[in-house]
Amino acid sequence: MDEVKDITRQCVATNRMSLRCGKSAMMGQTICHMHGGKAPQNIRAAKKRMLEMADGAMVALQDALDHGDHKESTTAARIVLDRAGLGPSSTLDLNEKSGSSYAQMTSAELREAALKLAQEAERAREDEDA
Repeated sequence: MDEVKDITRQCVATNRMSLRCGKSAMMGQTICHMHGGKAPQNIRAAKKRMLEMADGAMVALQDALDHGDHKESTTAARIVLDRAGLGPSSTLDLNEKSGSSYAQMTSAELREAALKLAQEAERAREDEDA
C-alpha cells in the first residue's frame, strides 16, 4: 500500500515546472534546508516563532494543573516547549563551583553516575506519562 505523505510539513518551494519540493520543511519553517532553511536569518526567525508558541503552551500546562489533566493539550504543550528549547534539561554540570563531587570522580564513576541519572529521568518521564 502506498504511504500517504504529510504535505503540511512539506517544503513550499517550487521548481521550474511549478512542482513543490518533496523534502520536509525544517522545524518552525516552511522551507527545507536546500531552499534556505539553514540561512541564519531563517533559523533566527524559526526560533522566534517557536518561542512565541511557548507562551500558549505554558498557559495550557497551567490550565491542566489548575483544572485536571488534559492529556492531548498537555502533550502538545510539552512538545512545543521542548522544541522551543524550554524542555527539561539533560545536562550534567561538572563545574567545581557547583559543589558536586563530580570533579574528583574517575571515568567509570562518572559513567555510573550518568547512568543512574538517566534511569531516574526515565522513571520520572514514565510517571508523567502515567
